[in-house]
Amino acid sequence: MNKIIIALSLTVLVLACKPGEVEVKDISFSGKIENPKGDTLFLRNDDIMEKYAVAEDGTFGGTFQGIADYYIFSYNRESAYAYLKPGDETTVSLDTKEFDESLKFEGSGAAENNYLVTKYLISEKLAEEMSTKELYSMEEDTFVYNVKNQEKAMIENLEASSISKAFSEIEADNIKYYILGKLNRYKSYHSYFTDNDGFEPSEAFNKQFESIDFENETLFKTVPSYNSLVLSHFTKDELSESLAALKPIQGTSIKNAVIKRLTSWLSPGEDNLKSLVDEMISLTDDNELVAELNDAYSNMEKLIKGNDSPGFEYKSVKGGMVNLEDLKGKNVYIDVWATWCGPCKAEIPHLKELEKQYHGENIEFVSISVDEPKDEAKWEQMISDKDLKGVQLLSDNGWDTDFVNNYLIRGIPRFILLDKDGKIVSADAPRPSSDDKIQGMIEDLL
Repeated sequence: MNKIIIALSLTVLVLACKPGEVEVKDISFSGKIENPKGDTLFLRNDDIMEKYAVAEDGTFGGTFQGIADYYIFSYNRESAYAYLKPGDETTVSLDTKEFDESLKFEGSGAAENNYLVTKYLISEKLAEEMSTKELYSMEEDTFVYNVKNQEKAMIENLEASSISKAFSEIEADNIKYYILGKLNRYKSYHSYFTDNDGFEPSEAFNKQFESIDFENETLFKTVPSYNSLVLSHFTKDELSESLAALKPIQGTSIKNAVIKRLTSWLSPGEDNLKSLVDEMISLTDDNELVAELNDAYSNMEKLIKGNDSPGFEYKSVKGGMVNLEDLKGKNVYIDVWATWCGPCKAEIPHLKELEKQYHGENIEFVSISVDEPKDEAKWEQMISDKDLKGVQLLSDNGWDTDFVNNYLIRGIPRFILLDKDGKIVSADAPRPSSDDKIQGMIEDLL
C-alpha cells in the first residue's frame, strides 16, 4: 500500500484529530502474516505509536488504550488503514507477497475494515492505470472526468458495503473531501508537471471550492480527508502567509494542528525567525506546542547567519577523512543527500551545472551522503555512475550523525552555505535548481 519513505512527496497523508470528549478504553489488535519479513509491526494515529513484536510464524497481537479513529498499521515498508473502536477485538491476515490484495479483517469492525481495503484498491487501480504526472498533466475536462469516475466507483463501493450507518456517514464525507482535495491540487500540480507557471483553471472549475467551509471543527476531528484538505489550505508558500490566513480562525483544534505542522517546517534560514515563532506562539493555546516552539527557536538560534558552523569529519570517496576545518579559507556549499532520495537525485544535474559555473572560484562544493555505512558500495557506485564532482563524503552513522542533528535536518536534500571563515551564511540555502537565488548568494561571497 502506501510506501513508507523518509522524503517529501507530492501528497501528504494526515490522520484526523480527535474530539475533546471521547471514550478511551482497550482495543485489541492482532493477526497473522504469511511470509513475514520483519520482526515489528507498527500501529499509529496522531496520538499514539504502538509496536507489536512479530513472531517467527508471523503472529502478533496486543491491546492498547485508544479511541474510535482511523489508524495506520505498517509492516515491512507497506501500510494500510484500520478503523478501530474502544472494545474492538480486531484481527487481520495478510501475505507480504501481495500485501494489498491479501488483507482480510475478522472480528469486531471487520465490515468497516474490509470496506477500507476495497476502497484503497479502487484508488490503487487508478494509480496503476495512470501515474500522478499523467493524471495532473491532463487538460481540465479530461482530468475532471477521470477524478469523477473514481468518485463514482468509491461511492458505489460504499453503497454496496454492509458497514454501520455511523461509519458510512463518516466515509461519505471522507470520499467527498478526498475528491475535493484531489481537484484542489490540480492548479499547482498541473503547473508543476507541465512546466506552466502561469496556468489557471477555468472560472467554473475554481467555483466549486468557494463553498468549502475550512473551519468545521467536527469534520476536522473525524474525517481524515477533510483534515488533510484544511491543513493544505492553511499551508501557504511562505510561513508568514500561512500565519496571516490562520489568524481569523476561531477553532482551536484547527489552529493548533496547523501550527504544529508549521513547526516542523520552521527553518533556521528564516531571517525573521524570532518574530515568526512569537506569532505562532500567540496563535496556539497548546502548552506542549508552545514549549516545542520555544525549544525549536533555542536550537535554531545557534544556526542564524554569522554564527560558526557545526563541524564534521567524514570519510571521503577518495580515501581518508575530510574535516570542515580543512576547508577554511574557502566558501563552502554543502549538499546533504542520499542515494535513495528522489528529490536529491533530481538536484544533481543542477548542482553539476553550478559546480561547472564556479569552477576555479573560491568555493568548494561538498556533498555529504546520509546513506548507512553498510551501503558504502551503493554510494560509491552512484558517484561513479553520475560522475559526481566536488568533495564526496559519507556520514559515519547514516541519518543519525552529529552534523545532521546539529543542523536540525529533518528532510533532504538540504543545502547549507558557509563563508570562507566557516561562518553560516544560510543554514537552509536555496537549492541548485533555484538558479538566480543561490547564484546571487554565491556571487556575494566571491
